[in-house]
Amino acid sequence: MACVANGDGELHVITPKGEFDFPTQAKEVFDGNPFQSEVADDLVQLCHHAAAGDLVVCGWNGVDPSLSFVKQHGAHAGCGSEETHAFARLPTDTPVHVRAVNYI
Repeated sequence: MACVANGDGELHVITPKGEFDFPTQAKEVFDGNPFQSEVADDLVQLCHHAAAGDLVVCGWNGVDPSLSFVKQHGAHAGCGSEETHAFARLPTDTPVHVRAVNYI
């Protein structure tokens, strides 16, 4: 997936599915992700960051398996629904309300 910031709060995204403008067409890219809106907002903010280049390339496209550009342990691997679920790493003695925990 290739992304180009094209205006204040807007983004042009190119994937194997086609070309899309965010935030208005984000659903077409992230269809099936329970966090579509949040992922789209995060991607727009990332591509508008002062340190981002003119073109931001992501190893996720919604069609093929995700890939990381650097082989490492703990790589994020993309914008899919499994990669965007939240988690918390806590010490074993941290009190956690059991109903508040969602085990995947």
